[in-house]
Amino acid sequence: SYDLTDADLEAAFEDVGPVKRGFVITDKTSTEFKKRGFGFVWFAIESDAHRAVELMDGKELKGRKISVDLAIKSSDPNRKQTIEQSKAEKKQQRKSTKNDTQSE
Repeated sequence: SYDLTDADLEAAFEDVGPVKRGFVITDKTSTEFKKRGFGFVWFAIESDAHRAVELMDGKELKGRKISVDLAIKSSDPNRKQTIEQSKAEKKQQRKSTKNDTQSE
């Protein structure tokens, strides 16, 4: 939802693990600070970030389905490869979940 606050984002992810900080990205060129539809969450424990991808990806937050993935620094020399690998893993995970649901 575009009315999601930083506090809402942090609260949504606190069940996964201790959150250091969460914030929603806004368009700084606008005088209204219009929200851009995505944000970032930093966890106190790195493994919680990985669990957040597993537990929160595809969930609804304030009426909108969210996509959760790990952020990769733009200075990482393997960034493109890491992004592609992450996408492939998420796609495989979705297929597996879909197959599990259909077989029940």
